Formats: sequence, C-alpha cells, structure tokens
Amino acid sequence: MSKFNLKKYSDNKGPKMEILKKNKKPLTDEERKKVMDAGATWNHGPRKNKYENGAPSPAVWKSVVNGKTWYVCNTHRAYQCKPTLKGAIKSYDFIETTAMNNNKNILLGCTAKELLDSKYIYRPYSPLHVFTPHYKNIKTAGRKRIKDRGINWKEHYHERSMKLKKRFEKDIGPGVYKRWEGHDYSTNGDYFIVVGPALTREGKKRFFSGIKRYPKDPKAKVYAPSGEYFTTLSGAFSHASEKWAVKYPKEVSHYTINDLMNVKIPRHVKG
Repeated sequence: MSKFNLKKYSDNKGPKMEILKKNKKPLTDEERKKVMDAGATWNHGPRKNKYENGAPSPAVWKSVVNGKTWYVCNTHRAYQCKPTLKGAIKSYDFIETTAMNNNKNILLGCTAKELLDSKYIYRPYSPLHVFTPHYKNIKTAGRKRIKDRGINWKEHYHERSMKLKKRFEKDIGPGVYKRWEGHDYSTNGDYFIVVGPALTREGKKRFFSGIKRYPKDPKAKVYAPSGEYFTTLSGAFSHASEKWAVKYPKEVSHYTINDLMNVKIPRHVKG
C-alpha cells in the first residue's frame, strides 16, 4: 500500500493500513446492515454479466488490533480509520471522492465495437474496471469526482430544514442557511448539500459546508453530512461551489463568526 502514499491523503491516528489489513475481521450482520442502509457501498459484489457493475457491497470493513476494534473506509488512494462504525460511515463521503483516476488515456464511454477494435483488453472482473494495452502497463478507471458528474443541484428544504432556515434568517439575516438536493445518474444516488451555521465537535460556532448521500432505503437513518467548517459564510459557499459544483449564490452577505456570537445553534442542525 505504500506505493499509493496513503499517509499523504490520510490523517488517521489509528494503526497503519498494513496492520489493519492483517487483522481484518468480517462485519456482523447488524454492522453490515447499518453500512448498506447508509448507502456507504462499492459495486464490488457479484456481477450478473461482464458488462454490468457488481452488486453493492459494504465500503466499510473491520479490523481488531490488540483487542481494539477499528472500522475502515478506503480506496487505493486514501483511507479513514475510526473507532466507531458511525464515524467510518460518515467518512465515506470524502473517501468516495478519491475513487477516481486522472489518466486521460483510458477508454471510457466507448462502444463495444470500438473496444474490440482497440488495442486494449477489458478485464471486467477486476476490483476496478481495467483496460490492459497489449504488453503495456495496466491502467485503471475509477469514479468521477462529484463536481464532475453533472449533478443538477436544486435548492430544497423539508419541514425541519425550512424551520431552521427561517430561524437563522430571523436571528442572523437573509441567505445565511441554504440546502440543495441532486440526483447522480452515474451512481443512481441522491445527495444533499448544506451550508450554514453549525457547531464543531468542540462546541465552537462556525459556518459549515457539507454533503451527504441519502441511504437507498428511505426508512433508514440519515446521518449528518461530512464537510468542513469556516469562519465566514462566503468561505463555506466557495467550498461547496468548488468541491461539488453548486452554483454560488448571487447575493451573499459577508457574515462572520462574530454574527454567530448571540445565536443559539442546536448540536445537530446539519441536514
């Protein structure tokens, strides 16, 4: 794993990947269900045929090192190691964005005839779709970054988020809380993005910018989105625009953390 320089992309305080892999243990049925219900999945399961993606499988796995359980979510570029299953599930939103390849010479979106006429061999049973040039290096194709998937983001609020929006705009000002939803046709997944006031783990008031994929099961619990905190609202909107291609609002007030001083922010408002 060292050749992928995982340390560069990871800020884990747990065991190294090599140790985690050596002590890998299967998820329990309950753990597996929580991961699948949360939508933290890869298409690495059994295939109906060689032309389709595999069935969904958990993107989180478990390792027990020196009696302590760790939950891991990883790609070949990055990994997150968490002491709780919930933490590993939340890390999926970031880890998923690393499952792409910038190699421009890969055959993507070609027809079957073009593939057969090319000098590449398609190996469908690889963990990633692999195109192997005759007697040359293997090249792999991964998932596109979210901002490159052409998702049409639309501003949308449900009953709870609308109450929150009205409350924040009354206490702080217009445009201080926004929420979008969009469908990703490349993975058949639904996402939502939130930008607005929130509390950090340490209880500090900040502006949050985050994203979350909805579980495939509409009855499953929706966890809080993963993202970053900022000292200005404009910084949070810029992050959402650059990271997920959300249209930057035309009129953005220059709110800072000073505007949050006298505002009561619930612990769980991200969503």
